[in-house]
Amino acid sequence: MKILQILPNPNYVYPHDPAFAPGFVGARVDPERTVQMPSADSGVATTGSVGIRVVAGRQRTRQRTVFKYTRVPETVPDTKHYRNGVRDGALVAVDKETARKCGVQFDQQLVWKLAGVSAETEPAPTSAA
Repeated sequence: MKILQILPNPNYVYPHDPAFAPGFVGARVDPERTVQMPSADSGVATTGSVGIRVVAGRQRTRQRTVFKYTRVPETVPDTKHYRNGVRDGALVAVDKETARKCGVQFDQQLVWKLAGVSAETEPAPTSAA
């Protein structure tokens, strides 16, 4: 099977190809930082000079969802869905081959940044002498 090596761009939440896996590529809901908030229309409404009336129905809530992103590259099938994610910038190619397959320029500095690696800590290439 042909594969791509990718990292998620933390400015996006990109869904997995439904034929491959559920959820999002490299992103998981952070239950500790995700907060449910009641909405403004919590079942009570004013009706002009008549006063307050209770509206039947359920209380609506909103949620502020916070995601945790992985810093470990994911291997996914080489499909149009994932190639489009790389082209759109929601996913980042981890290697030159993946970048070539997706038709984008490989950016080693961005990969290091998303993986939490600085250029100073990246091992220097060894020479074959």
